[in-house]
Amino acid sequence: MNDNERLVDKKYDGLTEFTIWMYGIGHVMNDLCAACWVNFLMYYIIYVQNLSTVTAGIVVLMLQISDGISTPLVGFYSDKFTSRFGKRMIWFIYGTVITSVTFFFTWQDCYPCDLLEGSSRVIAQGFWYSVFSFASGAAWSAVQIPHIALIPSLSPLKERKEKLIGLRSGFTYISNFAVLLAALIFFNFIENPKLQFSLLCAFILTAGAITDLLFIWNIKENKLTEETQSGYRELKIQNEDELGNNKKTELTWKEWLNKRELYLIAAVYTLARVSNNVPPGLLPFYLTTVLEMGGKDDAEGNYNKTPLQLASVPMVLYIGSVGTSFLLKKIGEKLSRKRQFQIGMIFIVGATIPLVFLTPDYQNLVFIIALFLGIGFSLQLNSSTGMVALFVGEYGSSGAFVWGAVSLVDKFSLGIAISILLNAGSLDSVNYMKFAMTVVPILASIIGTLIALNITKMQEYTKEGIIEE
Repeated sequence: MNDNERLVDKKYDGLTEFTIWMYGIGHVMNDLCAACWVNFLMYYIIYVQNLSTVTAGIVVLMLQISDGISTPLVGFYSDKFTSRFGKRMIWFIYGTVITSVTFFFTWQDCYPCDLLEGSSRVIAQGFWYSVFSFASGAAWSAVQIPHIALIPSLSPLKERKEKLIGLRSGFTYISNFAVLLAALIFFNFIENPKLQFSLLCAFILTAGAITDLLFIWNIKENKLTEETQSGYRELKIQNEDELGNNKKTELTWKEWLNKRELYLIAAVYTLARVSNNVPPGLLPFYLTTVLEMGGKDDAEGNYNKTPLQLASVPMVLYIGSVGTSFLLKKIGEKLSRKRQFQIGMIFIVGATIPLVFLTPDYQNLVFIIALFLGIGFSLQLNSSTGMVALFVGEYGSSGAFVWGAVSLVDKFSLGIAISILLNAGSLDSVNYMKFAMTVVPILASIIGTLIALNITKMQEYTKEGIIEE
């Protein structure tokens, strides 16, 4: 065996196939909660709790603002913090506990509000859901940032990071699919909408607790990050003619902020997230208003039973996303991240435009459109996440600040976009819902692609050497 073959076969991290999969399930509780928020929170506030679109917008905005504020704080302090469990794991545990409690109360009736009447009761309900949404967002980020910040600390190799990202994203879409499947069952067999969502909440917390405990028990952060740092050192020695002799392994927050690429990558990641998350949030209103799926059950036009299509259409979308995510390693071998992002844009724009022309007579075509949207969403989100992981690279021990910073922009942008779209027009207007459902993903995916093409200095280790991304 020659030297090159030995280098290709050599391990540069401590990961096994089992720990890779355990990492992949570590974000499942967060993903289950997020799936319920994205797909049903606005519908739940407006149609189940019978509150206004303004209240729904405030609740969503509170969730996104708290998440956005806490992400850079969690990133900054987790970079500084160390414990016998590691830099990231202690935050993960804290976030899991608090998210479980606050998520539970988000999907229950406001019990103290029963003591009030009239406008006082409505205000108290709005306050109840806003407070628990705000607390949920802050706790959610304490899981998200430590988990995603582990990626560049678990392996220096592109192939391994692609697999970690692909599994993480794959389980994100599986979690979405699981929530929608459970919702479909509850919507079909249970008449009471409030009971439907209470049972959905119980399912999410039970499944999430199991996967989070498996992650905590099996991912030994300190040992794995030490082996990865050793791998980075070996690779730098082998490639120092191309990379120079930089010994630094951490950057301060000021040094991160001085890097031009941070702002470009943050914009690409944010636009991919907005493109991914705005359409599912508005989809229930598009289906019921534009395509007349589910219908209205009484003379006043109220929804007395949750339409099954609110779960079945997003399920098809996530089937496309799941399949694409699990093919990510193969896709990454053939295409750069920029090229993946471009192809994702083609899928998104091509699938979104027909939504403008759909009518109730052709409503079933929305399932085909959803499948192609799922493929495009997955390509853009996975490739943009990979760009952030590549940017952090060997500075993974100080990289949570970067994940926090890009997530701050992402969360604020998403909250503001949804709040504006909820209140800029009537959710019962066919023309407005067509506009709201299509304008954001089209613009976000196109602008994100143009920015991605202007990112330079993207080099990454592979087993065969350094490649240009």
